[in-house]
Formats: sequence, structure tokens, C-alpha cells
Amino acid sequence: MHLGEPNLPSKNSFRRRDNHHINSEMKKSASLLLVIAGCCFLPSCDTATPETYFDRAVLNSNLMHGFAGRGLQRELEQPSVKLADDNSGATVPMKRKEIIDNQITSLGASLAKIRKLRETEDSRDILAASIALY
Repeated sequence: MHLGEPNLPSKNSFRRRDNHHINSEMKKSASLLLVIAGCCFLPSCDTATPETYFDRAVLNSNLMHGFAGRGLQRELEQPSVKLADDNSGATVPMKRKEIIDNQITSLGASLAKIRKLRETEDSRDILAASIALY
């Protein structure tokens, strides 16, 4: 540097500042795009798929088939077994009350899953019919 020249920054220091400013702006833009993309996906997580609606509202109603018919009668005549002793692995037949209570619990859980589904214009009729069936 000579005595008469003003004290100005070099061209390289301007480039570094410009690059830093550009990188900072790009990071802000990328962060903003990620936030916007994330917000777009949140509403889609709130609605179950059509397959889920069908599985819970229609297919799970098959659990009721046989509840007051031949299927229940057969299960009461030849009950399932349950583990009586963890150490020995011994089993005992389930009592009739336990069989009925298990089926009621299963049906209650299925109904609760149906009630948790969000009602939409497309699902309103199928959910109402399924709830009425339970």
C-alpha cells in the first residue's frame, strides 16, 4: 500500500461478503421451502386412506358374524384354552364368561376404531351404517 491511496477493501473481500450473503439467503429459502412442504403434508396425515375406512368399517363387521349364532355355539361347546401357569406351560379351557367378555371387548375396540375415523363427505354413509350395525 502506498501513502496516497485510500484504504479500500480488496475485490476478494467483496466477493467473500457477497458469497456469504447469497449462501445465507439460500439457506433461508431452503428452510422456508421445507416448512411449506411439511405444512402441506400435515393435513394429509389427518385423513385415513380409503382402504383403512373399508377395513375398519366393513371388514371388521365380520367379527360380529357368529356372535349370536352357530359360531358362538361351537366356541362355547369347544372353548379355546388359555395359559394357566407360565412356568409349566399348562393350559386350561376358557370359561364361557371369558369367551363372551373377549368377544365384547374385541367388538368394543373395533367400534372405537370406527368412531376415531374422521367423517368426510365420502365416508359419512359407510361410517353411519357400520356404527348402527355395532
